[in-house]
Amino acid sequence: MIALVRTRTLRALRDELTAAQSETTAARTESEQHQQGHQLATDSAIRAETCVEELRTALAQAVTDSARLTADVVVFDSAGRVLLIERGWAPFEGCWALPGGHVDPGETSLEAAVRELAEETGVRVAAGDLTRIDVWDQPGRDPRGRYVTIAYLATVPQGTTAQAGDDARAARWWPLTDLPELAFDHADIIRAARKTELEGR
Repeated sequence: MIALVRTRTLRALRDELTAAQSETTAARTESEQHQQGHQLATDSAIRAETCVEELRTALAQAVTDSARLTADVVVFDSAGRVLLIERGWAPFEGCWALPGGHVDPGETSLEAAVRELAEETGVRVAAGDLTRIDVWDQPGRDPRGRYVTIAYLATVPQGTTAQAGDDARAARWWPLTDLPELAFDHADIIRAARKTELEGR
């Protein structure tokens, strides 16, 4: 829903900018054709150009302020462990976190979850094997700015191997009773995933 609102807002601004640019071109042409004694056409061109600049500023601000959508995956195995990656990039470089990342253009959060899990850990699951846990959208949850994540749950057999890939330094199974300090709000997400798993039994 957030991504949809963002898309509509940016599209509306872009449409307004296109219309204003067309008006500017028309007004400038009219002004050039009536340079002698036609102050009205000149004023119209100036107003249109001012509108274009204001819309450009608004569009840039909208892009800056828009929330970025990510997907995270909580993977439990039958031995009661959770799969974590060691982050190789800021923020929280060197800390452990859930596999996940940005939702690419033209991609659903579910598709992003499947892709990011495979890229960062080598663990491959089908989209149908993922259960949506919840949405985390608290302001300030990410020091980079406004980030909204949709978290998914997957369960795999004991003995499933994981190998770090992409920008993860390491991938490792951790006992739920002995977790390291986690990045972001991933400890909260794991607790929610555990609750979802228990309710689904």
